[in-house]
Amino acid sequence: MQKSKIFLRRAIHATGIFCTCTAFFDLIGCPMSISGISMLPTLIPGDVVWISKIFSKPATGDIFVFTAPPDPTKNHIKRIVALEGDTARTKQGGRVLVPKNHIWVVSDNAKCPTVLDSRAYGPVNCGLIVGKATCLIWPPSRWSILKDRRNDEKAQIL
Repeated sequence: MQKSKIFLRRAIHATGIFCTCTAFFDLIGCPMSISGISMLPTLIPGDVVWISKIFSKPATGDIFVFTAPPDPTKNHIKRIVALEGDTARTKQGGRVLVPKNHIWVVSDNAKCPTVLDSRAYGPVNCGLIVGKATCLIWPPSRWSILKDRRNDEKAQIL
């Protein structure tokens, strides 16, 4: 009888810890490992960033994670360079008016020919946003707050 009480107490405790962690990662934020080269030199493969799920309205220069429009099983991390109502440039040099409730995102490593961003798949619906990348948390030698680059990105907005 005593063993079953101990087991039950431990099971309840473990369930509580699991539910708390799950709720924290779903509602507050979570770490995310960088695997591609699209955000070089800001983020390099192997970096781990904190993705905050509590954020203010997206702004140009911010780095966001969103469900990839061409493949909903993957997430992309890109920098916002235009918001709804802004005019952005395409790869072909054309202009696109960003529709309501959409953002225009580009890679920091935009010159890489294999990089996919809004210039390849168009504006991203804000409903696909997962969270905002706020801090570089790994490796320790690169710990930093991810700052916006609004002034650097003005060339992408017309």
